[in-house]
Amino acid sequence: MRLLLLLFALGSAAQGAVAQTSSRPDPADPSTPVPAVKLESAFTGYQPFQAQQAGQWKGINDQVGGTPAAGGHGGMMMAPARQEAAPPGSSAEKPAKKPMAGHEMHDMGKGEKQ
Repeated sequence: MRLLLLLFALGSAAQGAVAQTSSRPDPADPSTPVPAVKLESAFTGYQPFQAQQAGQWKGINDQVGGTPAAGGHGGMMMAPARQEAAPPGSSAEKPAKKPMAGHEMHDMGKGEKQ
């Protein structure tokens, strides 16, 4: 059993030594061949500006203006500034909360004198 473990250990060490020896070229050697560099221009596919004939501004404004009732908001309605109060007795009316015990303001100044 010991012999088997010894042979396994030696075999593993030998494989590691073989793996470290490589046929790769030395990167510090200036005569080592390198792959060619491929350069691509930043202007590949660039299309130069071409001036367009400007139209009459009034006609273009009428085309994109939409409905004049929009008021410059593109048809979006603004939220109301305040909501109307619910009528008395409706389910939307909520009862007032009771203050926390000991925090009632109507008893201020009426407590024990110190």
